[in-house]
Amino acid sequence: RVLAYCGGKLLDGDHMVYIIAKYLEERNEWNGKKIIGTIMSNRGVEEAAQKHGFQFIRTRVGDKYVAEEMKKTGAELGGEASGHVIIGKYQNTGDGLLAAAMLTAAECAKDVHFYDDIVDYPQASGDIITTHEKLAEYKANEEAFAEKLEEIRAENGARLVVRPSGTEPKIRIMAEASTINKTYCAIGQARLTILRGMRK
Repeated sequence: RVLAYCGGKLLDGDHMVYIIAKYLEERNEWNGKKIIGTIMSNRGVEEAAQKHGFQFIRTRVGDKYVAEEMKKTGAELGGEASGHVIIGKYQNTGDGLLAAAMLTAAECAKDVHFYDDIVDYPQASGDIITTHEKLAEYKANEEAFAEKLEEIRAENGARLVVRPSGTEPKIRIMAEASTINKTYCAIGQARLTILRGMRK
């Protein structure tokens, strides 16, 4: 994995993939027009990509799913906010040193912030720590929660990602909306809805 700190701003993996895409396109070294992200990628990344004429495709969390989607769609660039960056032109897996080298090349060419016109949406995340029994109960009744969670999304104009952990007895929640107040409102309502449902 790799993260970058440039000009007072922390660049996550999604920003790096977008910057590298624009840099390579400018040099006529990338014509794929497809970027693979995940369900956790900020909506601002997707909007910036679409505005620039790139297709932004989301997949499940995990670099292996990003790699699979890249192979399936023929995309040459993909990654995760957590710092996995896959540059298909050179590698079929994440390579932190390669991503850092590409970002350095973009910095030397014009400054990375010249390429980075992403406006991130406020995002918040949190976990509900529970038991293995309650987690199994949640998984068995996910559809029952779906309608109420959709109401929360609509009420706050939010993107809401709720997913049970595959390794721990917890439920991960991420909310994203146009303002920080709507973001925290969405995540708070989602937590309360799930907790109430699990206690029944």
